[in-house]
Amino acid sequence: MEKREGEGEGEGEGEEEQVVNPWTVSAKGGGKIDYDKLIDQFGCQRIDQSLVDRIHRLTSRTPHVFLRRGVFFAHRPLSRCLLDLNEILDAHERGEKFYLYTGRGPSSEALHLGHLIPFMFTKYLQEAFKVPLVIQLARGLQGFLFSFIY
Repeated sequence: MEKREGEGEGEGEGEEEQVVNPWTVSAKGGGKIDYDKLIDQFGCQRIDQSLVDRIHRLTSRTPHVFLRRGVFFAHRPLSRCLLDLNEILDAHERGEKFYLYTGRGPSSEALHLGHLIPFMFTKYLQEAFKVPLVIQLARGLQGFLFSFIY
């Protein structure tokens, strides 16, 4: 079996306190995942109630259920050239234009409910902020989708 990046890499006796990656979510001894530790580990900022309230105030829309229920609990820019959520809200308050950019790549042989969740939230953001949306599809997925046209 092929070893994936991040699998089997541990501290001490070869077992990490918790492992969260695309293939594994586990805590040592069957314990709970420490989300505050993940936020620090991945360089994120928590989405607190004041940020959710700010989105509500700026958009005049009820915040998405994923925000209200804490399903999406942290944010960060994916690269230095992208803005974090606070910077996007600041730009929106100043009347500056922005657009949303997301994508989908085949992470398994079949699409599943987990692929839909980011699109549902992105649709909410597009409608709430009235901004354009760019969706990039991975080459393999494009071929699959467009094969039905011919």
